[in-house]
This record gives sequence, structure tokens and C-alpha cells, in this order.
Amino acid sequence: VSGPGGLRLYLNGNLVASSDYTGSLAAIGSGKMGYLGRSAWREMYPGDQDFKGQMDEVRLWRVERSEAGIRQFMYSNLSGQEEGLVGLWNFDNVTNGVVKDLSPGGNDGLLKGNAAVRRDATLEETMRISRKNETVLRLDGATGYVELPPNIFNDLDEATIEAWVKWDRVGGP
Repeated sequence: VSGPGGLRLYLNGNLVASSDYTGSLAAIGSGKMGYLGRSAWREMYPGDQDFKGQMDEVRLWRVERSEAGIRQFMYSNLSGQEEGLVGLWNFDNVTNGVVKDLSPGGNDGLLKGNAAVRRDATLEETMRISRKNETVLRLDGATGYVELPPNIFNDLDEATIEAWVKWDRVGGP
């Protein structure tokens, strides 16, 4: 969660870390690409590591969601029409490398490098929700990521990103 209230990190709906930094996703800047699984600041910070593991149901909200708000929809399948939702990528409908955004924004992404979508029933068990498909985004930590359209974050002075993730690696290579 980022915005005027600072940065907050939640794990399974519980606050685990916070910072007074009031920057937001809008700081990425005009004309810059957005990514899932890769830092938008790789050129400035060469030590930034790509994500290695799996993710599913990535949600981007236009607001700073509260702990209660995060928990409210945590185990729910979203339709994409929820108020304040500006991005929803669940990786169930990927065709020719295009990751459909189910929100009204239509910010479809593109699989890059070794990014792959595959079936994984273990993540469904972790999520504790009923899903039609058991597909997840698999990233290798080296070349795999999802490229989002440029300017997707420009007007997000506050935002919440939610995702189901399963790390293969946290930290170094």
C-alpha cells in the first residue's frame, strides 16, 4: 500500500512493515513501462533482483486499502468490476503471450523472457479459494517478467497492490 499515509506491507492480511515514505507508483514517471516481477528502477539500481517464484491474481487498486479492506476480498475471486480496481491479472486467460487485464482499464500485459503460465494445484490450496483454473505465473528470477503498458501508474498517487506469491528465493541470486 502506498500513498500519503506512507508505505505499508501486509502479509496474509496482517501489517508486517511500514515506512513514512509517501511516494507512490506515480513516481515511476510518464512514458515508463510497468512490470510484474521486475523493478521499474533496474537502470538506477542494478542490484535489483527479478522475482523468482510464482504469482497469481495480481490486483491493482486506485486507493490505499485498509487492513480490513484487504481482508474483505482476500479469498474472493474478483469480477474486475469492483470499485477502485484498475488492474486485475489472474493468468487464467493468456493467449500468445498476452496477459489479459480483467479490469475496465484493459491494461493487458506481455510475457517476457522465461515468464510462463502453468498449472499448479498447490497454490490453489494455499489461496483457499475455489478457482476454475489452477494457473500461475512462473518467473525464473533472471529474464522472466510481465511488461505492462507505459503510463499505467501515472495517476496513482495512492495505490494498493495485492498478489498471491510463492517465492523460490528471497534476496540474493
